[in-house]
Amino acid sequence: MICSPRRRQWTPQGLLVGIAAVLAATLAFSPTASAAPVSQGCPIAASPALSRVAGGNLGCATSEPFATNVADQQFEHGLMLWVEEWASISVLYRGTDSRYDAYDDLFSPDQPQPVPLAAPNANLQEPRQGFGKIWRQLGGPTGALGWATAEEESYPATIQYFQRGAAVQRPDGTEYSLLTFNHTRGTWARAGGI
Repeated sequence: MICSPRRRQWTPQGLLVGIAAVLAATLAFSPTASAAPVSQGCPIAASPALSRVAGGNLGCATSEPFATNVADQQFEHGLMLWVEEWASISVLYRGTDSRYDAYDDLFSPDQPQPVPLAAPNANLQEPRQGFGKIWRQLGGPTGALGWATAEEESYPATIQYFQRGAAVQRPDGTEYSLLTFNHTRGTWARAGGI
């Protein structure tokens, strides 16, 4: 898992403009403010494929949809999501608050893997590589996520950025919206697919 090639092509001026846009959107966010519907006065239309999760709290689209590599893994109490464009791992917790936390992806393939833990049954497993590194930092099997319930899946996904977050669509139609409170935490929702 490496940084997106897009990031390496940014000019210093382009990077500053991007950072300024993210900061402006973050500072303008108020959890109690209602978002304008996507169809009213938004200069960039939300992708129809992403509209189920994007229309409410995310506000207007700030980018056209684009494709990037994504990986996710299901756990007993949530899931982990890696997006190449972000170079971070988002831990999405299931629960009444549907919160997520993001962590820098510091895994390198040349790092040795830890000794595997024994799962309590055949339906549960230990995550590996970048997901495994974050999972262990968060308490492993006794942490808030519990054991992984499926293998990690990698796929090309469609992403669109919005005033207050992003929407991610898997090839199977599952869509995630991440409402950003700051760069490392927020709330999330899922629509469609699995």
